[in-house]
Amino acid sequence: MSKFQQEDFFSVYKIIHVLRENWYWFVINLFLFLFVALLFNRYSNESYFNNLTIHIQSNENNLNPLSDFIDDPTLSNINFTDEISFLSSYPLIYKTLDELNFNISYFIQGDIKTVETYNFRPITFVPYNLEKNYGLKAVIKVIDKKHFSISIDDKDFVKYSFDEFISYGEGHFKILFNENFVLDETINYYPLTVVKWTSLHPITKKYKAKLVVDRLYKDASILNLSIQGEDLAKETAFLNKLAEMYIQDNLNYKNKSSDNTLKFIDSQIVEIKDSLSKIEIKLQDFKKNNKISEVDKDSERFYQKINDLQLDKSKVIIEQKYFAYLEEFLLKKNTYTDIIVPSVYGIDNPLISKLSEELVSLQIEANLLDPEGTLNNPLKNNINLKIQNIKQKILESIKGQKRTNQIFLDDINSRIELSENIINSLPYVERQLINIERHYKLSESIYLFLMQKRTETGLLSASNIANAKVLEPALIQNGKLVSPNTRQNYLIAVILALILPTLFFTLKQTINNSIMTLGDIKKITDIPFIGSVGKNFGGDELIVLKNSKSTISESFRNLKLNIEFLIENNNETGKVILLTSSISGEGKTFCAENLASLYSIADKKTIIIGADLRKPRIYKVFEKDNSSGLSNYLSGSISIDELILKTDFKNLSFINSGPNPPNPAELLENHLMTNLIDDLKQRFDYVIIDSPPICLVSDALTLMDKSDLTLYVIRQNYTKGDFLSYINEMYQTKKIKNICLVLNDAEYTLGYGYNYGYGYNYNYYNYYVNEEGSQSNS
Repeated sequence: MSKFQQEDFFSVYKIIHVLRENWYWFVINLFLFLFVALLFNRYSNESYFNNLTIHIQSNENNLNPLSDFIDDPTLSNINFTDEISFLSSYPLIYKTLDELNFNISYFIQGDIKTVETYNFRPITFVPYNLEKNYGLKAVIKVIDKKHFSISIDDKDFVKYSFDEFISYGEGHFKILFNENFVLDETINYYPLTVVKWTSLHPITKKYKAKLVVDRLYKDASILNLSIQGEDLAKETAFLNKLAEMYIQDNLNYKNKSSDNTLKFIDSQIVEIKDSLSKIEIKLQDFKKNNKISEVDKDSERFYQKINDLQLDKSKVIIEQKYFAYLEEFLLKKNTYTDIIVPSVYGIDNPLISKLSEELVSLQIEANLLDPEGTLNNPLKNNINLKIQNIKQKILESIKGQKRTNQIFLDDINSRIELSENIINSLPYVERQLINIERHYKLSESIYLFLMQKRTETGLLSASNIANAKVLEPALIQNGKLVSPNTRQNYLIAVILALILPTLFFTLKQTINNSIMTLGDIKKITDIPFIGSVGKNFGGDELIVLKNSKSTISESFRNLKLNIEFLIENNNETGKVILLTSSISGEGKTFCAENLASLYSIADKKTIIIGADLRKPRIYKVFEKDNSSGLSNYLSGSISIDELILKTDFKNLSFINSGPNPPNPAELLENHLMTNLIDDLKQRFDYVIIDSPPICLVSDALTLMDKSDLTLYVIRQNYTKGDFLSYINEMYQTKKIKNICLVLNDAEYTLGYGYNYGYGYNYNYYNYYVNEEGSQSNS
């Protein structure tokens, strides 16, 4: 970065100037971005938002009438994190989509875009055995209420009747006409309906990703389900069906435990009922054959004692049977959601009950994480490890409890044996009756216990209610359009239309080290500033001669006054003024022509020398040919009198540059050039020399010593600060003298500190490019 850039990296004046100068880009951008926003709002796919709320009833407030009498694990406190996971689980979403037939998608094909529709469609697609043909795409054209034509997989259209079977692959399908669809018979063409038959698995993944389930408030027992999609009716139907399936599954899960318990109790009842029937028959036969109806009171007392012991024994036997069932279940099954916990069966074992409930919870979590059982990741492996640990703990607890029960059974058996020994002293017949009655009452007590548990479990199953209910269903009327946001898109378009050009031009200006203001000139150079020339909005090359009352003519008059002040009373001969610049396109030729024209109007004999032998241009202004000129004179081919050409304007003559010589620098150093200037000073009041750019070639340096004043032309927003620094260095080292700066193409409407309110305009061009026919002040 140059010194100039470092000192004025970000100038507010420059930025304002550039932005105002390029105002039309803002207008173009504004129309362009608004048009793009209009197209986006019109043709982009719409996206709607809808939601549904579910109230999860706190289990402390469960209204189950048996909750005070039956210890049911389904009445334990609900974990809202688990409920959220279950609502957004793959299996539940899959079942919901399957119920709604979402693997059949309908689209209305328009001229520009195709949009999905759920209800508003003329036809219904009914598949039969198409599971192996996922990917089917059918385009349907409704002809009338009885006929349609169809193109399957981009093939030709074929005409069919509605409700007619159409074969496809290993299956077939029907197309039904929706009677609720109003078909206008006067319309010959309805938009095409596109039907796609796809697998539910990718659709399930899509809905699982876009479904959002969270608590409505931090401490609320209300869950909010929300979703976004292109078809509001379709997303609304999904939310309502998902809530329905969730509530039904919740109730099914609660009933499943009761069903499993009933099955187990029924199997035990069948066994004990059969045994009870046999003992009852045996007791009746014994009493009949031995003509005995009852035992005496002493025998009855021992009999009752044995009966109580047998009752305790039966309870332990039931526990042992349950533990045998539980042990077999854990060893043979791979999933444990169907396990019967001890409390449901009336067994009081807090440790095994707690471990069983933890096992069921972990199994549910594993099923939610991997519904298909194919996932292999650290999270699933960690859950499986926990399941195995709890399973092992339950098995170890069962073994310990079975050993404890066996000790208890041995004690009961020993006490029973002692009582039986006493009874054995009784008469044989009475002793036999006691044994039969004892076995009968034992079986009867077990049967009554099982029947009681069965009744309790049946009542519990009948009274089960879901823990959840829909608080506010999803309604189409409550859906909100979230995309495209029309106002926001138009606002963004306006902001971008303003910001992007501003950023572009600001960035461009920050890296631009062109001269923009008088302050820029003062920062770079100590060379005196003599005046400025504004924009030429008229476009005429000789603006002073053709429009002497214009504002730009006035700017040249001010420049002329400043020049005369600097070279006043220099001598009695003509005054020589040389104009040069840094590079091509800065307006030195334009300034030379009009400055000379201004002197000629003031009755000063003036001549312009086209000293730019490399890129001659003066002859074009005066509409002459360049077949001969300064280069011919310096080569000794023509005389001074032959060199000077008259113009159509009074007091104004000029000298052509002539054909391009191979050695322009050497020719300008020729003594003939000195002789020419000396001669012209005697003939004319002012000699204006249009020399080549000083930063491109050294020709102008040769002519500076022969001039009374050098005007170095700078063009606003064109001349680089580095070039001016180069000239300033030459000025400070005294390699050039009698030099002043002229700011060309200046614009005064942005507060740059100049005293003029006029300007000019012209077409830019490059120095070594042909500009035939251009109007310019460069």
